[in-house]
Amino acid sequence: MKALATEKRAQILSLLCEGMSVRATSRITGSATNSILALIEKAGEACSAYQDENLRELPCNNIQLDELFSFIGCREKNKREDTTHHGDVWTWVALCSTTKLRITWHVGDRSHVSANAFCHDLAKRIPADAQITSDGLASYRWAVGSSMPQANFAQLVKVYEKDSEGREYVKRADKMPVFGNPDLAFISTSHIEASNLHHRMTNRRYARLSNAHSKKVANHCHMLAIGFMAYNFARKAHDAQENASAGRRRHGSAMDDGEDIIRMMDAHHEAKLAAEFQCAFAERFTPGRSTPKSYQPTPKANISLPWYLDMTREKPPQDELP
Repeated sequence: MKALATEKRAQILSLLCEGMSVRATSRITGSATNSILALIEKAGEACSAYQDENLRELPCNNIQLDELFSFIGCREKNKREDTTHHGDVWTWVALCSTTKLRITWHVGDRSHVSANAFCHDLAKRIPADAQITSDGLASYRWAVGSSMPQANFAQLVKVYEKDSEGREYVKRADKMPVFGNPDLAFISTSHIEASNLHHRMTNRRYARLSNAHSKKVANHCHMLAIGFMAYNFARKAHDAQENASAGRRRHGSAMDDGEDIIRMMDAHHEAKLAAEFQCAFAERFTPGRSTPKSYQPTPKANISLPWYLDMTREKPPQDELP
């Protein structure tokens, strides 16, 4: 099968990362939807592996945590037992408030199991004494405390009330230190809420009241990794503050555009194929024999002389001569 050109694949990823659906991207670029879905799968796997490897030991000391709602197939209330629809999913996101770097994420439900998995992965990437701020979700207390006991953790709890028409509004936001010594001036979730809004507007699968939602969990996770990759490493800041360049500055791996992501993807899959070949070759390879082969020459010391040259032997009888 003939692969699409690098420029064409970069254009497809750029359109997808700007909030376009798969079918709209297909109509604009003239590429088949199956080709776009295959590109999403390959690029998502490479982007996830790249960020998991590089976004470690980050000098981020002010972290904000939040969850982003979406659904796969259908909403939870419309899900039936006889279908394969996944229902509601939540994306747990960690953001560096200083550099706006999206450090890590986790796709799952809104239970304490997902909270523990998310915080356990976050603990491997940031300093142990970082300040962490989350919303008022109770699962964070146990997850952050078990994964990062030396952190300075606080929660911003929003108190809601209803107006005369029955609509809820935020009356106040209480800053509640949980453990450690968090700085009250930095207890906020404004930056990650703005980042989640940006992600919802640039990833069509997160748009509300839309039929562009994901139909498979794998495609949902792949597009999530592509969007975060473009934001962390290839997005150009339009103001004086490089708000999403912590990964580029630290690792020296700035990506100018989507073509750099495509080249990274190709290198990832080439290395993966080479590793799979080496593994398969090692399983099928039969090592050489450890015993001497029959055609190897016999040492001269082990060769016995024939009777007609060996003067120490008696001559055989006449009837045994050849």
